[in-house]
Amino acid sequence: MLTTQTPAAVRVACADDGSPRRLIWGGRRLTVIRKPIPWIGRRSWWELTRRAERGTTAAIFERDMWHVEARDVDTGEVLTLDLAVEEHGWEVADEHL
Repeated sequence: MLTTQTPAAVRVACADDGSPRRLIWGGRRLTVIRKPIPWIGRRSWWELTRRAERGTTAAIFERDMWHVEARDVDTGEVLTLDLAVEEHGWEVADEHL
């Protein structure tokens, strides 16, 4: 089940290839336990601007995303998250329950 939530900031440490390896989210320390899956997500551009001007690049419509499975270092709980790469940094876009 997918739980869409208000995006939340997350601190991410990446591997040399740019994929997420470790996260700090909501005070939780997480380690990625499976190979992260990169994908391109659609952005709700209409919430950012009333109109997309002619010639606008794909950046207004798309964002880099990573689907990750991570284990909480302290509790052992496994979480499945979708991480978004934004101009201001990383955020958790969705949590799968």
